[in-house]
Amino acid sequence: MTERKNWEKLRGRARRRRRGEFDLRPYWRVLAYRASAGEPEPIFRARAFASVLANLPAAFEPGERLAGDPRFFFAEKLPEGVGRAEYQAVLAEHQERGQRDFRAGFDHTLAHYPDLLRLGIAGLAARARRERDRRRPGPARDFLESAVITLEAFSGLARRFAREAGRSGRRELAAGLNRIAGAPPRSFHEALQLVWLTHLAFASEGRKHMALGRLDQYLYPFYRRDLRAGRITRPAALDLLCHLWVKLDGFGQVQNICIGGLTPAGRDAVNELSYLCLEATRLVQTPYANLSARFHDATPERFHLA
Repeated sequence: MTERKNWEKLRGRARRRRRGEFDLRPYWRVLAYRASAGEPEPIFRARAFASVLANLPAAFEPGERLAGDPRFFFAEKLPEGVGRAEYQAVLAEHQERGQRDFRAGFDHTLAHYPDLLRLGIAGLAARARRERDRRRPGPARDFLESAVITLEAFSGLARRFAREAGRSGRRELAAGLNRIAGAPPRSFHEALQLVWLTHLAFASEGRKHMALGRLDQYLYPFYRRDLRAGRITRPAALDLLCHLWVKLDGFGQVQNICIGGLTPAGRDAVNELSYLCLEATRLVQTPYANLSARFHDATPERFHLA
């Protein structure tokens, strides 16, 4: 069993906390819109994404084991020198630009987490640069340039959290954040942190109900390696998952996680992480980490009863 120390306190504080009145994401985007006027649309949008991440406060609560929180998209006060009338004008300007929606595949989807964990942010950025440099000027090159901009901004977010963690004396968390800002994660904790920051980055764009997918599949290699090397225990892994579930609880919207099912080779995919996900769901008791289980003819009886 998890010790239920920090994550329970964090869950309690988060559920009692009122959200700030002002959503600052449109404000940060509009600042970038104005500075990027005339640029191709993909680059224009990428600079807006980068502006939001650059302005997201890199703050921590005592006891947090995963960096980043969606509550910081909202503030009790407007930025210094900005009044309500200007804020409303910014919102109107933002609305005029338009946003993609569910019908355009903007949300209710997920990242390709296996590729992200295998290549890391720097690996994906390097791949985008190689493809960009092969292209002539035009829409394809613009899109690839926008991918580079967004990945560099995402890396910068991780590095800012790393610096703040270092300043607050959280050296292990700082080292992990510095690692995943570029290189692929090595540990279960680093992999979970990268997945969470990616989920948060999607939310920075206003995407809703984003899924985490088959978390027990793409995180299992990290869990298995750490367990065999003595770097983690089952209770410690469960505690980290509970911290993730508490983070998801803070969104106040359903986000799907899938466990079980079959591997690409047609074998049973249930593993120890599948059971840990079930246990985290029972412990944290949030409706927003929407856990789905896949079954097949050879699903273990233990999984049916879990």
